[in-house]
Amino acid sequence: MVVKYFLPSDDLAGIVKYYWFVDSTADIDSIPQNTISPSGYPELIFNFGFTPTVNTQKTISNNTPLCFVAGQISQPIVLGVTNSLNCLCVKLQPFALPQLFGYSSHKFTDSVTDLSDLDNQQAGNIHDELSEAKNNLQRFIIIETFLRLKLKKYKKSCLSIPDMVNEIIKMDGLLTYNDLTKKMSFSSSTFQRKFKNQVGMSPKYFIRIIRFNYVFYLLKHNLGLSLQDIVYRCGYYDLSHLINEFHEFSGNSPYKYFKTNHIINDLFAGIR
Repeated sequence: MVVKYFLPSDDLAGIVKYYWFVDSTADIDSIPQNTISPSGYPELIFNFGFTPTVNTQKTISNNTPLCFVAGQISQPIVLGVTNSLNCLCVKLQPFALPQLFGYSSHKFTDSVTDLSDLDNQQAGNIHDELSEAKNNLQRFIIIETFLRLKLKKYKKSCLSIPDMVNEIIKMDGLLTYNDLTKKMSFSSSTFQRKFKNQVGMSPKYFIRIIRFNYVFYLLKHNLGLSLQDIVYRCGYYDLSHLINEFHEFSGNSPYKYFKTNHIINDLFAGIR
């Protein structure tokens, strides 16, 4: 599988984490069912070849659209791949969807939304332009132009929420909700409502997902830490708590998970 990454231009770094282009070969065909863990980041995806199936809590899509928004996921989803993949993925910042599409992020949580349902005219045009591009650099320019146009249409988000999200990510989820609320300028109920509107889930749940991805990162890169070391480092009550949470977000215990090859999920989980 060939995966190439591009960082966004400075003016789009506030809504885009990075772009990644995937062109898979036969190595993916032997793993038709792929479990994808929550990462904390929604995606905008453009398919140029075969389209995978997606089974989320809300939807089962036998054929995903050619271009779609994949919102936040709160639990593992199953991605069915029976042929090679060729796609452009935009890894969006957790709070980007309302700024791009004018809807609450919660509308997209645990679901796949056809881009044409959000912007029928532009969806077809942008996919055609990307399909006809000669190389990934041209696609990069096209997608950034598209995103800039989308940003002009909708109001910017409440400034305090991106700040809070960035603080959670900076701390790898190693903070409590109470730590977060000490920095709030409005009530807890208002904060939770605004956070869910912009990120698609509650702040407490988002913290859990970011912490899980930090644990995943530590285990994946084999930094010489035992599970018990990670329990103390990441603030779990005990080893059972860590294992149960890892199982909830990955579908397996850490021991079983890392005994198996997870080609696709390695592109999603453990993002920092």
